[in-house]
Amino acid sequence: MKTIPLTRGLVAVVDDEDWYRLVGYSWRAHKDSRTGEYRAIRSLRRVSGRRPCSYMSREVVGMIPDGLLVDHINHNTLDNRRENLRLVSNSQNNTNRRKIRRLSSSFKGVYFHKASGKWMARITFNGKISYLGLHDNEMSAAIAYDNASKLKHGSFGLTNRVCR
Repeated sequence: MKTIPLTRGLVAVVDDEDWYRLVGYSWRAHKDSRTGEYRAIRSLRRVSGRRPCSYMSREVVGMIPDGLLVDHINHNTLDNRRENLRLVSNSQNNTNRRKIRRLSSSFKGVYFHKASGKWMARITFNGKISYLGLHDNEMSAAIAYDNASKLKHGSFGLTNRVCR
């Protein structure tokens, strides 16, 4: 395991065999405005006024079939070791996504339902939303989400880790 320096004082982690191929490029840390996570990217040659970029994780994996994405299993988007990367569909990638920061709850899949004054849990599976009920407190709604995520999403689902 080796590191590649990025901008902002950050580093990306890669396997030894990939380091030799990647270290020669100028990589930078790019912050995702929606999630707040950093990713290692590099600029490619300018094409008709645009300057496209390449993600380090995609370069580690190599050729990616149409319709698939690269997912970081441990959610550390600067950990680009092969054991931490997997090809997933967009739907699978969304099930493994962290909670969006600006929502009312501190838990994924949990929302405050103003009309009832209770906490609502819901989960999306195969493009369909399943409501998991209204709960008196945020924690019980998070437990309902976690149980449903384990059942519906399996190993791809990210839970709130509140189930026992």
